[in-house]
Amino acid sequence: MDANGILNVSAKENSTGRSKNIVIKNDRGRLSQAEIDRMLAEAERYKEEDERQRQRVTARNQLETYVFGVKQAVDEAGDKLSESDKNTARQHCEDALRWLDNNTLAEREEYEHRLKELQRVCSPLMSKMHGAAQGGMPGGMPGGMPGGMSGGMPGGMPGETSNRWAVQKLREHFATAIKTVVTDALAGSKMSKNESKFSPFLRQCFITAGVALNIVGHGAVIGYAAILIPALRRPDSHIQVTTAEESWIASIIGFALVVGNIIITPTMDAVGRKRSQLLTILPNMTGWFMLLLVNNVAGLIVARFLQGIAMGMLGPLGSIIIGEMTDPRNRGAFLTSVSLSLTIGVLATHALGTLFSWQQNALICSFITFVSCLLIIYAPESPSWLISKGRYDEGAEVFFWLRGRDSKQQMELEDMIAAQKSARKTVVVEQKQSLFRRIGRSFSYLWETTRKPEFFKPVIIMFMLYIMLQFAGINVISSYVMDIVHQLVGPDANAKLIMVALDIERLVCNVLAVFLMKTVKRRTLLFSSASICVLSYMGKAAYVYCKVNGTLPFDNQWVPLLLIGTYMFSLTIGISSIPFAISGEIFPLEYRGLGGGISILALSLNFFVAVKSFPVLTHSVGLPWTYCLYAGIVVLCLIVIYLMMPETKDRTLQDIENSFRGWSAEDYRSSQPLNGKPHSDTRRRSSHIIS
Repeated sequence: MDANGILNVSAKENSTGRSKNIVIKNDRGRLSQAEIDRMLAEAERYKEEDERQRQRVTARNQLETYVFGVKQAVDEAGDKLSESDKNTARQHCEDALRWLDNNTLAEREEYEHRLKELQRVCSPLMSKMHGAAQGGMPGGMPGGMPGGMSGGMPGGMPGETSNRWAVQKLREHFATAIKTVVTDALAGSKMSKNESKFSPFLRQCFITAGVALNIVGHGAVIGYAAILIPALRRPDSHIQVTTAEESWIASIIGFALVVGNIIITPTMDAVGRKRSQLLTILPNMTGWFMLLLVNNVAGLIVARFLQGIAMGMLGPLGSIIIGEMTDPRNRGAFLTSVSLSLTIGVLATHALGTLFSWQQNALICSFITFVSCLLIIYAPESPSWLISKGRYDEGAEVFFWLRGRDSKQQMELEDMIAAQKSARKTVVVEQKQSLFRRIGRSFSYLWETTRKPEFFKPVIIMFMLYIMLQFAGINVISSYVMDIVHQLVGPDANAKLIMVALDIERLVCNVLAVFLMKTVKRRTLLFSSASICVLSYMGKAAYVYCKVNGTLPFDNQWVPLLLIGTYMFSLTIGISSIPFAISGEIFPLEYRGLGGGISILALSLNFFVAVKSFPVLTHSVGLPWTYCLYAGIVVLCLIVIYLMMPETKDRTLQDIENSFRGWSAEDYRSSQPLNGKPHSDTRRRSSHIIS
């Protein structure tokens, strides 16, 4: 037998001289060299993943060790801690243990984040308890280290070994405690100054104010057509327009909205919510200044087109920013500020139009957009976007800055991070693939996404809401209010005064809608206001039809004014508020940019169709039948919405997302791991595909 364990055996028959040799190798049941090489290669290939797994297990063990150490220390603290402090420590430890049980597949960062949060609460209590020992801890911690350290570890490690182990552990514990207390004190002193001045609610108001003021400038763009078109009809106007050109000036915004939607869909996910909102400022400001300088119809249309692009970009973005950065308890009211801001913008430009020329009006409106730019610059990035990009610490910092720290906010943040952790697992794999492979996977991803209920259901709902919004006439009346007043009330009516009065009513109703959004369910508010809108449509149609055919029993200006007022009330109290509120609530974070961009196309295209077709229809079939057609479209949309849209009031974004998948809150928390698969194959954000 040689040094390699190979046995060489030879035999020889002496009578004939024949001999045979046999080699016996010890390779049965053992790995071949090729198999060994393959395993070494695989070990090298998965070295980083194995290291991450080791770090994950280490982080989990550290958290568990700290939790049990704190629990035992508190149990043996005696009178060195108050009952309130003991209950606080025990409650946080129990919360941490429940979280560990429910998150067996959490990543290292999640465990470390939980450990820091627990240390932030418990380290001051431990320091307080140690300080009560007055001059040291003879024999170890007061009462001995948890588990009876003073006499040796339970079941062994007696004598000198136990003492050395106890001293070492005490040193480590005090070093950690002192470091944590100092860090928390420094961070706390920095945050306490801000928190003493500004509550989370005020910070959310600041974020909403930047978005809302930007939307006010876009509301001015919508209402500007009602000032510009009558001014261009005057004989002394230096720009003369035809009826067709008038309709293009009013409706080109709807066509430009589509371009803005296409731009913002990838942009908001690529560069972030804040930078995307800043990008909406440039085309809007350029449009206002062009209106001051141009001398022909083409220039006016181009200026309005640029402003429409800005509106199309901000349409889905504004609601997403507010939805992601506000508390669920106040989110409905904050999202209502979208329609409220549009109303203020329309009112502002209409009121200015009664006092100034259309050029001066444009200059004043440009300042609104400029001020909104300043507010946006000083606003933070969305925590949801930061978390979706793997910037968990930054996202958590902004999240707590906006929302404050309590167990409910902590739970929502953990759910968000856990969902994004799962969603990002496939991204690492895809980055190592070829370009064509990634393109193919992108198309496959889009195809699979469109078949998931958490994506296609919100898209269908938003399509119906936006179609209903446009054919309810929210932008039609803003663009042609003076023409509508003359047809309903009469040619001698003071159209400018009625226009401003309707804008004031719209503003008051929008303010009322903010409070209703906090108290009334979304579905109740939507269907009640939409029913009033349909009845108002039919009432106006019947009045004009009878007036034209001379069958009115009596004619009084207050009748059409009451109908218009009731119609405006229904538009602003629910129809114009609910869609923007819902759009910030029902899209999952993973598909929020894609879903918001696709669904806003319905708003853009139907803006163009409704505003462009209204003067054509009124001239061809008359105002009564135009109203009947629009009312029918609203009713059809309401039927689909009734069957599909869930109630979203006072629900977290994750809860709403899970409801579209058909998951309950318990299902979501118990869904890890799925079907016993390894965590690398699990995507908790993806539902089953509907086939």
